[in-house]
Amino acid sequence: MTTATLRPYLSAVRSTLEVAVCLENFSSQVVERHNKPEVEVRSSKELLLQPMIISRNDKEKVLIEGSINSVCVRSTAALALFKSSSYPCTIKTHFI
Repeated sequence: MTTATLRPYLSAVRSTLEVAVCLENFSSQVVERHNKPEVEVRSSKELLLQPMIISRNDKEKVLIEGSINSVCVRSTAALALFKSSSYPCTIKTHFI
């Protein structure tokens, strides 16, 4: 990996994550007294952020999906590392 391409890539991932991780408690608009991660249930389009793909090259990409109360980060590098294992290759962060 060359530093010339790695540094801007990591900087873009970092700044996007800083924005996406600004989470707050948000109860369901459908079911009273329920708090579910909107990035997974997708019950209200107005609560979802625009998904972003940050790509260094064809093999190194990060997909960041955010909502008002949750974030899902998928990385092609993580997919390659965990392809043969039973561990999930998605990092999910939920506001609790």
